[in-house]
Order: sequence, then structure tokens, then C-alpha cells
Amino acid sequence: MKIAVIADIHSNLQAFEAVLTDIKKENVGEILCLGDLIGYGPDPRRVVKLTRERSIDSVLGNHEYALSNRAYFNHLNPSPRASLTLNLAQLDPLDIDYLKSLPQVITRHGARFVHGCPPKSPTAYLLEPSDRMLGKIFGSFPEQFAFYGHTHVFELFESKDGEIRKRPFSPGIHFLAENGRYLVNPGSVGQPRDGLNCHAKYCLWNPDSLTLELKSIPYDIKKTALRLRESGYPDFNAERLFYC
Repeated sequence: MKIAVIADIHSNLQAFEAVLTDIKKENVGEILCLGDLIGYGPDPRRVVKLTRERSIDSVLGNHEYALSNRAYFNHLNPSPRASLTLNLAQLDPLDIDYLKSLPQVITRHGARFVHGCPPKSPTAYLLEPSDRMLGKIFGSFPEQFAFYGHTHVFELFESKDGEIRKRPFSPGIHFLAENGRYLVNPGSVGQPRDGLNCHAKYCLWNPDSLTLELKSIPYDIKKTALRLRESGYPDFNAERLFYC
């Protein structure tokens, strides 16, 4: 059974709909989200509604965490803080209650799903980790797989036969080892920062065949950028969509 793993939608409805359309073409049994449904983008309410309509389970992202932790909200940089304030004005109380209630961790199918750094942080970044740090992270959870987001950059780390290495990870199918353990970042749906292209990213995981397929999906970036500008979001939010 294929499982679609998505992350960091960030209120980008056009990117989210494009990814869901692509997922519909696949034999997918479940969709799991690594958090940050909201923030940055112009359509938080429609993204939250679509997530709930499609019964997509999600963990708590740092932007959702900011809704219930004022100190963290105040610690955000000015652009994401202003964007989240605009998002909040569009969300109704039920949306906000739902977002606050998201769990920090989901464990399912022999895998761990978290927004930031495993084992359970919604706020810590796993970005350019040292071998020593990776060893500590792999030792912090029992599952064979841990999927994480937050950096908006797709990455694949493997622990096998006493060695830890970063594996090349680009769009396409990747075969995994039965005796390996893996840290997987599927990239971002709504605001990629991977330097490859500005397409929405997500991955298909098949725990039976031990494969990962990283997908790169084009969408109407100009429409999202126009919505951002019309809705009064920081100019940087629209500009960033074009240089990923």
C-alpha cells in the first residue's frame, strides 16, 4: 500500500490542490501530513477545510504550535508573524481549536511522523546535521522510519550496518534496505526551498516494497502570488514562491 506523505502546505491552496490531484492518480491508501497547514499563504481556511474533508491526519507544525504558545508566536520573525496574524483573521474558532489539537507525533505503519526534529519536536530544525547529531536522532526513536518537515528541503538519511549517510534524494523512485533505518523529509507542498524548482513536493512511501518516490508537481504559482498581494501579505511571501 502506498502512503502519501505531505508537509508544509502553508495555506497555499493552489499547490495543495495540485498535489491532491496527483495523489488521486496513485493507488494511495492514506495521506499523512507533517504539519504547518497554515502560515505564509493566503488561503488557510480552505486548506484546513480540505484537509479535514479528505480525512488527512496531521501532526502539529510550528505555525500551529504558535497558536497556543504566545511566547513562541512573539519569537517568530516579522514576516511569518504578520502572515500568521492575517491567517488567524480568516480562521473561525473551530478551525483554530482543530489546529491547536493536532498531536506532536503520529506513529503508524512502523514509522514516526513529526514536524520538526524527531523524536517529537514541532519547532527544532533538522538541517545540515552532523554525523554525531544524526546518531543521537536515530537513537531517539524505535521505528524504522521517521518522516519530518519544517526545513522545506527534501532529504534522505540512512543508518545501516553501523554507518550513517546522506543518500541522494531527487524526484523519482528510491529503493531502501530492509535492514536500514531512515530519516525522510519529503520537501514542502506550499513553499519549497530546495533549489531544484518551484514545484510542490511530496513523497509516496510503500512500506511493503520499501520504496520512496519523491514527486515534483507544477501548480499555478502566479495565482497564489496574486492572492497574496491582493490580501495584503508581505511581498516576500509572493517573491519566495518563484525562487524556492
